[in-house]
Amino acid sequence: MRRETLKDSLYGGLVEITKNPKLYRFSSIGKEYCYFTEEGKQEILEWIHNHAKEISTAEEIILNERAKKLVLDELKR
Repeated sequence: MRRETLKDSLYGGLVEITKNPKLYRFSSIGKEYCYFTEEGKQEILEWIHNHAKEISTAEEIILNERAKKLVLDELKR
């Protein structure tokens, strides 16, 4: 996955999780009364764990592409 796609996925997923009252309790009284349920905490951890793998892969691809570009630029000199 590309970096921008991952950013959108993370944001979109978090929005969806916070819309689910089984996972997140929203209070119009104030943000200090909003919280994740126990099930929501578990879901967030699993969700972040899964995305972390994708992020690591994407960053590795970006790093490899950058390294290749630097080598090619150096060889062109």
